Amino acid sequence: MSTDSLLTTTQEQDKRPDALSPGSLSLLSLMFGGFIGLGLLDGGGSVLWADVLVVFGVSKGIFGLLSGLGLALAFPLLLFGGRLVERVDNRLLLALAFLGMGVACLGFLSGRGGIAVFALILLIRSLSVTLLDLANNALAMDFERATNRHVMSPLHAGFSGGTLAGAGLVWLVFAGGGGFRAVYLGLAVIMGMAMCWAIYLSRTTVLPHQRQVNNVPPSMALALLKRPDIRLFAILTGLSFGGEALISQWAAIYLRDERDFSARIGVFAIAAYGFSMFVGRVTNGPISNRLGKRLTIMLQGGVTLVGGVLIFTGGPAIVAIVGCGLAGLGLAGPGPLALSLAGAAVPHAPGAASGATLAGGYLGFAGAPILAGIIATTASTRGVMVGVALAGVLIVFMALRMPKGQDDASATGTAAEATGLT
Repeated sequence: MSTDSLLTTTQEQDKRPDALSPGSLSLLSLMFGGFIGLGLLDGGGSVLWADVLVVFGVSKGIFGLLSGLGLALAFPLLLFGGRLVERVDNRLLLALAFLGMGVACLGFLSGRGGIAVFALILLIRSLSVTLLDLANNALAMDFERATNRHVMSPLHAGFSGGTLAGAGLVWLVFAGGGGFRAVYLGLAVIMGMAMCWAIYLSRTTVLPHQRQVNNVPPSMALALLKRPDIRLFAILTGLSFGGEALISQWAAIYLRDERDFSARIGVFAIAAYGFSMFVGRVTNGPISNRLGKRLTIMLQGGVTLVGGVLIFTGGPAIVAIVGCGLAGLGLAGPGPLALSLAGAAVPHAPGAASGATLAGGYLGFAGAPILAGIIATTASTRGVMVGVALAGVLIVFMALRMPKGQDDASATGTAAEATGLT
């Protein structure tokens, strides 16, 4: 057996984690790099959309429509991509995702072709981001079972940190006299380097090989969504991602338009939210190991509820800022923990488990802003912030539906059988 193998006979019998091999560390660096790169693209892109829309001559309305269409066209990849993830080396899929993200960056900096080219670039970007999310989470599921280490939350913390770093990169380039094209050129170079690293590791390291539970594993997320446990994990992820979308897109609008605070207060609130989410994901593993995933998710739902209440109840600006911080701390954990539990429940089909769980997350991330727009139009933006507190309540409710033995089952990789949810 290769020294880079991530699963040894000792680890299969004794679930205590051993020291990571050099190959394991290299693979871990690739997974972290994937989510950091995704964060860089998201954080930098969020700041640069206004410049990109101007050079392509695209209105905000058309941009919103094309963004939604790109997500809709990428969504089938989550539902049916499990077969692809199971049959193709995930490192090569990550390389393909990095390539697509790099091509999208180069396309944005060109500024040519009008709406048609802009729509094509958005589609490439959406497909690449979805493929990276699907393959990286599936790879993390295998890694967790092979090493008996919780890495899902720290990996997602890499996305949060990358988002902050992406915004910081834009600030540095603009402060140095550069423009949005210089930023996207830099991002394209980073994606190219990441692609080369993924290809290199596909030739030099060994992936974890898990014991097959049956001879015909489910290869599609739709098949897994028939299982109550997987549906529960998908719903938890959707509530988590949906709550994130409400705060990141609407909190600053609410504080400025309805509460009449300055733009600076909105910046502080979003910064508190982003920082606390990063901290929450870094500490999520140790906390869940001590308290158990079920209790941890319940506590995180409660913290989200308190944060949401502080945001919409009024009072000084500091109350809303603290509320955004608490909400970020609470929302940081349920999604990654649900992904880990899904991977443990379906050890023979990580691709389908990743796709099924992320399908719920993407629905939440896409659906929450739509509902928020309706609420803001028919009622008020305060009602949108009530949705954050409601997400916390629902997270607690879904966690209560998890059997108390869920954590023990996930440790052995047979959660579905141990809890009787299949």
